[in-house]
Amino acid sequence: MNGLAKLKIFVGCVLLAVGAYAVEVMSSQMVALNNGWNAFYLTVSPTGTADQVFADWPVDFVSAYDSAAFLETRQYSALGSTEGTSIGGYRTWHRLEKGASSLMRVPANTVYVCFATNVMPARTIYGRPSAPRITWHASSTNESLNLVGLSTYAPATLSGYFNGLDVGNTFFKQFYGSNPAAVQQHAVYDRLALDGGAVLLVDSSKVSDWSGVLNVSPVGGIDFGTNGTMAAVQVRNDGLLERTVRVALVGGSAANALDVPPMPTGLQIKDVSTAMASATNAWTAFLPATPFVKRLKPSETLNLRLALDRSQLEGAAGTYYGALLLITDEDGGSNMKVAVPVEAIGDGGAFAQTAWPKGIWLAAAELDTVTFVGTPIPVTNETVTVSNVIDAITKESYVMTNYHSEVRTSIPTTEQHAGGKMKVRLPLYVDGNGGMTLLQRFWYGRDAAGALHVIAGSANSDVPLTETRRVSTAFLPTDQVKIPAASGAFGTTATFPFVVAETSNVNPMRHALHPQHDGKRFDFKTPSPSGDDLDNYQGTIKPESFSITNTVNFTWKTSQGTTWSPDETLSGRLIWEFGGLRHEGTIRASGPFVMKRIGAVSLEK
Repeated sequence: MNGLAKLKIFVGCVLLAVGAYAVEVMSSQMVALNNGWNAFYLTVSPTGTADQVFADWPVDFVSAYDSAAFLETRQYSALGSTEGTSIGGYRTWHRLEKGASSLMRVPANTVYVCFATNVMPARTIYGRPSAPRITWHASSTNESLNLVGLSTYAPATLSGYFNGLDVGNTFFKQFYGSNPAAVQQHAVYDRLALDGGAVLLVDSSKVSDWSGVLNVSPVGGIDFGTNGTMAAVQVRNDGLLERTVRVALVGGSAANALDVPPMPTGLQIKDVSTAMASATNAWTAFLPATPFVKRLKPSETLNLRLALDRSQLEGAAGTYYGALLLITDEDGGSNMKVAVPVEAIGDGGAFAQTAWPKGIWLAAAELDTVTFVGTPIPVTNETVTVSNVIDAITKESYVMTNYHSEVRTSIPTTEQHAGGKMKVRLPLYVDGNGGMTLLQRFWYGRDAAGALHVIAGSANSDVPLTETRRVSTAFLPTDQVKIPAASGAFGTTATFPFVVAETSNVNPMRHALHPQHDGKRFDFKTPSPSGDDLDNYQGTIKPESFSITNTVNFTWKTSQGTTWSPDETLSGRLIWEFGGLRHEGTIRASGPFVMKRIGAVSLEK
């Protein structure tokens, strides 16, 4: 196969891939034209060029109104003239003069003006929606007015839809055709119902960016792409009344049902508007059957987070998933509707390989309590009388001796607050089977292809890596790179035991000149028996061991960690027990911890 043939195959594959991603989630609306002048508002951007969209419409031109160009515009005046300027507020598609067209595409949330040579019955327009944005310019009834489109799910009242508009306005007329000879302006003061897609001519006392009683961000919707899991949505009440906002997840629409993409599964929603109690601020499944509803005061903003559990996208790699976030005013009188896309590209299950809770977690704890744990020496309670006093010991001294014995055995077994807080950081790796390992250190880097490699300890990578970084902790022994869990399950409780040996370089009791710490007797030559092996010593009194036993225990808060948490941040209590430091028994230190997954990765070695 020659180079040209290979190039053709490569280009063909690229075009196929591009075509696979050309699918998008769409909404729909109805548009009808009267004979004569018409103005209509599109909440969607139809697929295709203007030539394709308007091919069979009974029009010779269609003009798209650019509300941001008002500083240089005097197009359609209140009297209905069509005077224009060199910098037009309209971009126009021409059927007969293609070279004069300045409108190539048909954007959403735009007012369009056209002259129909015949009646066009209502037809359904499909396209990608976006949130409304309006730029108001100062005008009067004798000047070029603002053309404002309405986006509603049901007929709205004039006062309800424009409730909260921050400009003085006295002129409301609807612009549409029924007379081929002139532009028609129909007064709407007495109209009780305004339909979605209608266009009104409105004056304004000042410049404004009021876009309706509901201001929604992001305008273009939410795109999780190929690896995103978190997104933010804001809804602000720009009206003067309290209103109930409903946020629902709905499927897309298309002329051919086969063109409707599958909805993304695994979506969750959370209200982060205020620091509410965890019970009301928790992540919940976001499904078509369970919309989110909240009451908003004037100027109040609803801050939402959407999260996508990518492990639930079960289609083949490259599968496009799409739905619509439908946000509506339920009781404010405006019946305003805002639809924005929610979309994602599946990875064919690749994400499941690092699905929850696999990866490296970094735990940060503050040990703020200390406890002695041991068996107290029993004290016999005796009645102090003169007959008990022997060997010429006075009653007072006997009482004092017994008192000291009681004090010695009163070892506290409940948590005692320490004088300060000891901050501890511990890396924790969780594998695909739920196995847990504390890491003293790990390092990571990328190979020539950009793939990430994560390796524990001092192991070498099988391939050359660049931009390597190392992460370590000072709270685990350097001679134990990995400390596996002995029991427990991630998200409930887990125990990690390990021993700092008497010969360990990080043993705090070890130093080179101590005869029992360097493995030699006092002559620095003769090997000494192990300090931890008490049977090597003769006599009834044994020396204390020099090794230190450690048990690290994580106890997570109830209901945390067992399922995917979009925040990927968990909390609980850390208990660290030290044995071999005191004769009385074990020392226990404890305190709260917070851990966050810093990488959904696989540990290679």
